[in-house]
Amino acid sequence: MSFDWWAFSVRQAYRAGREAIDGAISLAGDASELDPTQWAELGTLLRRSIIRRSVAFDCGPRSFMAKVVPALDESVALERRLVAARPNSGPHRLIRALTDRAIGHLVVGANSTAGEGLREARDLSAAAGCEPD
Repeated sequence: MSFDWWAFSVRQAYRAGREAIDGAISLAGDASELDPTQWAELGTLLRRSIIRRSVAFDCGPRSFMAKVVPALDESVALERRLVAARPNSGPHRLIRALTDRAIGHLVVGANSTAGEGLREARDLSAAAGCEPD
């Protein structure tokens, strides 16, 4: 294999994977019409898309704020809905979504917003009796 293949094929595969995930998200339609199991699946797809979008990001911070941060907000909203629908499943997914969103806010310099999200994640974790990692 040539250096060009190794240098560019991984990036192309990564982007193709993101496009496939984004395609599956768009097929899901309106989240309000889904059941809680589908919310969980959609939440996982959103998180994977966000991670891929932020890792293979080719634009500046303003574009990151315009594209990645709103997706993180959507992920948190979906996880809140899932916790409300299935309270016995625990807040672990919501805690992870809040933490991911806080990291996104730190990237764009929204430190107080990030702090609020991390405090909420900490409070949820403490209330649920979660062990710290």
